[in-house]
Amino acid sequence: MLILFEGRKEDCIMSIKVEYDGSYPNACRGNLKVIENGVIIFETEDYSFYSTGSVSFTEDWEEIVTKGSLEWDNDEYKRFLSFVKEHPNKDSIFSEVEMVIGSVNVCCGGCV
Repeated sequence: MLILFEGRKEDCIMSIKVEYDGSYPNACRGNLKVIENGVIIFETEDYSFYSTGSVSFTEDWEEIVTKGSLEWDNDEYKRFLSFVKEHPNKDSIFSEVEMVIGSVNVCCGGCV
Protein backbone atom coordinates (compact mmCIF):
# COMPACT_ATOMS: atom_id res chain seq x y z
CA MET A 1 0.00 0.00 0.00
CA LEU A 2 1.33 3.45 -0.87
CA ILE A 3 0.32 6.36 1.27
CA LEU A 4 0.91 9.97 0.26
CA PHE A 5 1.53 12.48 3.03
CA GLU A 6 0.75 16.02 1.96
CA GLY A 7 1.16 19.39 3.62
CA ARG A 8 4.91 19.16 4.11
CA LYS A 9 7.62 21.14 2.38
CA GLU A 10 8.14 18.13 0.15
CA ASP A 11 5.59 15.43 -0.44
CA CYS A 12 6.71 12.05 0.81
CA ILE A 13 5.49 8.66 -0.36
CA MET A 14 5.41 6.11 2.47
CA SER A 15 5.20 2.39 1.81
CA ILE A 16 3.32 0.45 4.50
CA LYS A 17 3.31 -3.36 4.46
CA VAL A 18 1.84 -5.81 6.98
CA GLU A 19 3.12 -9.39 7.19
CA TYR A 20 1.94 -12.35 9.25
CA ASP A 21 4.04 -15.51 9.18
CA GLY A 22 1.77 -18.03 10.90
CA SER A 23 1.10 -21.14 8.82
CA TYR A 24 0.11 -24.78 9.03
CA PRO A 25 0.28 -26.56 11.34
CA ASN A 26 0.11 -23.69 13.84
CA ALA A 27 -1.35 -20.73 11.96
CA CYS A 28 -2.27 -18.99 15.21
CA ARG A 29 1.35 -18.94 16.41
CA GLY A 30 2.76 -16.48 13.90
CA ASN A 31 4.24 -13.04 14.33
CA LEU A 32 2.87 -9.88 12.78
CA LYS A 33 5.09 -7.12 11.41
CA VAL A 34 4.23 -3.61 10.27
CA ILE A 35 6.89 -2.43 7.83
CA GLU A 36 7.29 1.17 6.69
CA ASN A 37 9.68 1.92 3.83
CA GLY A 38 11.44 -1.41 4.42
CA VAL A 39 11.89 -0.85 8.18
CA ILE A 40 9.99 -2.87 10.80
CA ILE A 41 8.16 -0.31 12.93
CA PHE A 42 6.06 -2.79 14.96
CA GLU A 43 6.43 -6.50 15.62
CA THR A 44 4.36 -8.71 17.88
CA GLU A 45 5.94 -10.82 20.57
CA ASP A 46 5.70 -14.62 20.60
CA TYR A 47 2.25 -16.08 21.30
CA SER A 48 0.39 -12.85 20.60
CA PHE A 49 -2.57 -14.59 18.94
CA TYR A 50 -4.89 -17.52 19.52
CA SER A 51 -7.53 -19.39 17.57
CA THR A 52 -11.21 -19.50 18.41
CA GLY A 53 -11.40 -22.80 16.54
CA SER A 54 -11.16 -26.21 18.10
CA VAL A 55 -10.36 -29.83 17.43
CA SER A 56 -12.05 -32.79 19.09
CA PHE A 57 -12.66 -36.45 18.36
CA THR A 58 -15.63 -38.76 18.16
CA GLU A 59 -15.74 -41.99 20.17
CA ASP A 60 -14.25 -43.69 17.08
CA TRP A 61 -11.34 -41.18 17.01
CA GLU A 62 -12.60 -39.34 13.95
CA GLU A 63 -11.30 -35.78 13.99
CA ILE A 64 -13.79 -32.92 14.26
CA VAL A 65 -12.25 -29.59 13.26
CA THR A 66 -14.13 -26.36 13.93
CA LYS A 67 -12.61 -23.40 12.13
CA GLY A 68 -12.38 -20.16 14.02
CA SER A 69 -10.84 -16.74 13.75
CA LEU A 70 -7.43 -15.44 14.72
CA GLU A 71 -7.67 -13.27 17.83
CA TRP A 72 -5.18 -11.00 19.60
CA ASP A 73 -3.87 -11.69 23.08
CA ASN A 74 -5.36 -8.86 25.15
CA ASP A 75 -2.03 -7.39 26.38
CA GLU A 76 -0.47 -7.52 22.92
CA TYR A 77 -3.53 -5.84 21.40
CA LYS A 78 -3.19 -3.00 23.92
CA ARG A 79 0.48 -2.66 22.95
CA PHE A 80 -0.49 -2.50 19.25
CA LEU A 81 -3.18 0.12 19.92
CA SER A 82 -0.68 2.20 21.87
CA PHE A 83 1.74 2.06 18.93
CA VAL A 84 -0.78 2.75 16.20
CA LYS A 85 -2.53 5.70 17.91
CA GLU A 86 0.67 7.73 17.70
CA HIS A 87 1.32 6.99 14.01
CA PRO A 88 0.28 9.65 11.46
CA ASN A 89 -1.22 6.91 9.28
CA LYS A 90 -3.04 5.03 12.03
CA ASP A 91 -6.27 4.38 10.10
CA SER A 92 -4.47 2.78 7.16
CA ILE A 93 -2.22 0.67 9.40
CA PHE A 94 -5.17 -0.46 11.51
CA SER A 95 -7.15 -1.44 8.40
CA GLU A 96 -4.24 -3.36 6.88
CA VAL A 97 -3.54 -5.24 10.11
CA GLU A 98 -7.20 -6.19 10.54
CA MET A 99 -7.38 -7.36 6.91
CA VAL A 100 -4.27 -9.54 7.29
CA ILE A 101 -5.43 -11.02 10.61
CA GLY A 102 -8.89 -11.66 9.20
CA SER A 103 -7.46 -13.59 6.27
CA VAL A 104 -5.72 -16.22 8.45
CA ASN A 105 -7.62 -19.51 8.39
CA VAL A 106 -7.56 -21.22 11.80
CA CYS A 107 -8.11 -23.88 13.32
CA CYS A 108 -6.48 -26.38 11.02
CA GLY A 109 -6.05 -29.02 13.72
CA GLY A 110 -2.31 -29.06 13.22
CA CYS A 111 -1.42 -28.54 16.86
CA VAL A 112 -3.30 -31.64 18.05
